[in-house]
Amino acid sequence: MKTTKQTVTQTGGDFEALHGAVSALREQMTFLTALTPAERGKLGYAAAHLEEIKASLAVAKANPSLLPIAFDLPRFEVDASHVVNLHQVSTQLKSLAADVQDTLAVASARALKSSRQLRKVVKAMAASTPGLKLVTESLDAVTPRSAPRGPTAVAAPPGTAPAPAPAAGSPVSPQTQVA
Repeated sequence: MKTTKQTVTQTGGDFEALHGAVSALREQMTFLTALTPAERGKLGYAAAHLEEIKASLAVAKANPSLLPIAFDLPRFEVDASHVVNLHQVSTQLKSLAADVQDTLAVASARALKSSRQLRKVVKAMAASTPGLKLVTESLDAVTPRSAPRGPTAVAAPPGTAPAPAPAAGSPVSPQTQVA
């Protein structure tokens, strides 16, 4: 897989700046509404009705005489505009989240490979070096017995398809190089 040759070159400070930028963006978006899972289920996904909303707005604007007196066309225009714009933002954020998940999968594969190589060395040296048995036991204590595989290995943001993750439980040989 050619993507495993890519490396993440950011520093800890770069990631701190990214965390700050994402937090600042979230704070700017004061109009966002957080729903409970039950509320989200009741409302459904408005983007599924995006074309219906656009078509209804076009009909309402072209035929105002058809509208009931109580129908608030200016409010409908504002609401429809919000739906269209929020859908565009949501699409961009999903794309960004998918790219972050993919990068995380690549970085995780590289880090896991190094981790497993280190564990093999420590275990081999534990047989002849006093004190390394405790190090080996501490590594064993944090190692999952069976690592998740496939798309569930990396949690995806709500509303997006999970990104495929590398097989985290596959054995790593020292000869296998991920550049």
